[in-house]
Amino acid sequence: MALDAPLAALERHCGLARGHGRFFLNAGAFIGLMVISNALEEELYTNLPGFDYFKAVACLELATFAAAALLAERRSGLKTPRKAPLAFYAVLGASMALSQTLGKLANKYVNFTVSTIFKCSKALPTMALMVLCGKRYTLANVAAALTMALSAFCFAVGARQADADFNFLGVLLNGLYLLFQALQVALQDSALRDHGASIDETMLYANAIGLAALGCWALGDGELIAAISFFAARPNAVLLLAARNGTFYFAVRYYTAVVKDAGGVAAVTVGIVRKI
Repeated sequence: MALDAPLAALERHCGLARGHGRFFLNAGAFIGLMVISNALEEELYTNLPGFDYFKAVACLELATFAAAALLAERRSGLKTPRKAPLAFYAVLGASMALSQTLGKLANKYVNFTVSTIFKCSKALPTMALMVLCGKRYTLANVAAALTMALSAFCFAVGARQADADFNFLGVLLNGLYLLFQALQVALQDSALRDHGASIDETMLYANAIGLAALGCWALGDGELIAAISFFAARPNAVLLLAARNGTFYFAVRYYTAVVKDAGGVAAVTVGIVRKI
């Protein structure tokens, strides 16, 4: 890798353990890109009158990730057999499609800031699923995750007093989002670390399968066609959506690299730091 030598020099200079430089690089890039992506997403949801196409936006994300991963695999010229089972990716793709959709739908019922803070609870369900997969955590780790979850829930409940449009359905949708996100992170961790799959393989199969499932749903209820007409009449909204999608894609690549190098719970913790 082109960055191996500079990262090794940085680790020596800063007294970091081997591999920590790459972790901080990936985590920092993820946080920076997600801050930009979230700002663009909030602009899309709050300042675009008539916008109600959350499944369509999730479909675009999945399509972008799958296409980019396929292109990366083709450009690498390496034809390696699939490492993780197809059924494994089917569950990962379904959980990815559901989490992306539910997390976006929640913004119809609570404001974007409440949704973002509430998602700080992700560490607790992720740790619970990782325990089922054989991982173990200290009591201090569990207590920290539980404290974050309770704090986020209290923030959401407190927001009810300040937001006249607050609806607890948004909290329920965010709760379901957390469960499917936890499943997604646990499965990504297993694919990347236990099965030895590459980042591109994981992103290609999971996103392609998720797109097939969510695309059928959005096409069946008419939202996908309506979304195309909506954005076709608003060129500036298309540019906003493209910028948001691009920054989100690269953020997720860096996030997946953190999962591969440090594990799912470490990646979730980085995500919580980003929300702060």
